[in-house]
Amino acid sequence: MGKDYYDILSIPRDATPEQIRKAYRKKAFKWHPDRNDNKELAKKKFQEISEAYEVLSDAKKRAIYDKYGEEGLKNGGVRFPDQHEEFYYTPRNPEEIFRSFFGTSNPFSSIFDDFSMDDDFFDDGWPFSRREKSNLRKAPDVIQPTYCTLEDLYNGKTKRVKFTKQILHDDGTTSQVEKILSFKIERGWKEGTKIRFENEGDQAIGIIPADIVFEVKIRPHPRFERRDDDLHYTAKISLLEALCGTTITIVTLDNRRLRIPVNEVVHPNYVKVVPSEGMPKSKQPSLKGDLYIKFDIQFPRYLSEDQKEMLKHVLPE
Repeated sequence: MGKDYYDILSIPRDATPEQIRKAYRKKAFKWHPDRNDNKELAKKKFQEISEAYEVLSDAKKRAIYDKYGEEGLKNGGVRFPDQHEEFYYTPRNPEEIFRSFFGTSNPFSSIFDDFSMDDDFFDDGWPFSRREKSNLRKAPDVIQPTYCTLEDLYNGKTKRVKFTKQILHDDGTTSQVEKILSFKIERGWKEGTKIRFENEGDQAIGIIPADIVFEVKIRPHPRFERRDDDLHYTAKISLLEALCGTTITIVTLDNRRLRIPVNEVVHPNYVKVVPSEGMPKSKQPSLKGDLYIKFDIQFPRYLSEDQKEMLKHVLPE
């Protein structure tokens, strides 16, 4: 009987191309002669694994092998009457197959050293033992600012961020793909809040992908300034309104219209506080900070002599 290539790679007979590549990658790493003390055994295993992969990864070779076995594949050739040709198979050098698959004769050389062939291998797509995986270098965090309006942070919002990342295939090649990450901006979050997505950075040989970290940045607002959980607002009023009282209308961050009476005399340092009309508190969004209203008093540019005399009789010195 000839070799059972499926058994050599530990895959079912209906294995997909992806399963074949994954099996070869794992076993080629495990039995590569450069990382085994028993060179003769490793060389034999490595040859068998390479040969099994070369046959099963090629649709024509695999079809012949499935029908005629190893002997039919190697001995005497197989004739294809419809193509007027004969097919002969001669195994390639296993190092050549390895180099073609990985793009180098010794990938991960920095993590090959000092590991025995008794290491356990994961079955999660990473061709590393537990010891090897613990020695991989973790890529540094990739910090991405995510700009939010005060409305976003007041009401809450779901953000969707599209970005391009590099992925690593089982054959050692890489390609660019687009990905979308979604996350919730919670009510009351402050600037500097971070949202972390583990291992979502670029994939590459010999590293654990970076974490993508989105950091909240607040866009300037045309009406409000945030200070911790409080909001600050500046209202323009006339000198007459400052002295005699007025009602100001403020559109809130959730589009309510607050009508706030100002009955006191508004002096230059006067601040009116409206309780619980600030930002939601991040740990208790049902509670809110306060709204602080400052006033920009608009003085008249000109007064007639009669007006000045009238004010002298009305206003205290």
